[in-house]
Amino acid sequence: MKLIDRGVLALAAPVFAGHLLAFLFGAADTVFVSMLDRESTALVTGIGLTVPLNLLALALGTGLMAGTASYVARASGGKNAAAVAKAGRAALALGGGGAAVLGAALLFGADAFIGAFAGSGADAATRAAAREYLLGAAPGYALLVLELSLLGLLVGSGDTGAYGKAM
Repeated sequence: MKLIDRGVLALAAPVFAGHLLAFLFGAADTVFVSMLDRESTALVTGIGLTVPLNLLALALGTGLMAGTASYVARASGGKNAAAVAKAGRAALALGGGGAAVLGAALLFGADAFIGAFAGSGADAATRAAAREYLLGAAPGYALLVLELSLLGLLVGSGDTGAYGKAM
């Protein structure tokens, strides 16, 4: 009996690769932003204030992906094409709805979120940097929710090749 099944590795590898690339993107982003103004920490600090909102988008999307994947896997295993189609419609509706709600909340509530995370200690430059970054990133955070919910269809179907390409 093998300790690690190749099927588990085949499913885990694209997820790991996607998260590793996201980490590398974040690290590179921070380095480049820090180079914009070597005399001030406001830019990097401001962007740091938006990290919890990125994590919120990831949590929503990952939850939808896991639920969709589980449903699709059960329906596919049972050869129930109607249930797979239902899962697709649900993933689109929940992911699209979640993306719209999150996007609107981030765009219209940017100052409230930044104020809640920054507290009274953040200066105006830090708040301005956080607001500018959040307004630019909000559509991407929202679309992340939709993307992950739809990726649940690929994960549940066992199509790791398409999942890896999508990540």
